[in-house]
Amino acid sequence: MKNGPSTLIPTAFFTGSLLPLPWLVAMVDPRSGAASYAALAVAGATILAAIIAGLRRVQIRTHKTAMQSRLLDFRRLHQKPKECAMGPERAVAVGQLSELLVF
Repeated sequence: MKNGPSTLIPTAFFTGSLLPLPWLVAMVDPRSGAASYAALAVAGATILAAIIAGLRRVQIRTHKTAMQSRLLDFRRLHQKPKECAMGPERAVAVGQLSELLVF
């Protein structure tokens, strides 16, 4: 699971780049009521940025690392252990160890 500044930088960059856009439109628009529309647009952009940031965090949290995926695959392959009698037959063979290392 990746946490920390490296995962938050894209979200912060996206939010920081999205919020000034409505104000730039209001500055270019010659109408007198453009500022009120810009304020509404900023509120909408803020809500949109918050939703996208939340979805991004959910995506980051649910993403499995390569090690987690391999462990899950290994568990699926070896779901049901076999019963065997006590004795030297229960020992782990060298071939089984190499299979674990290669997997």
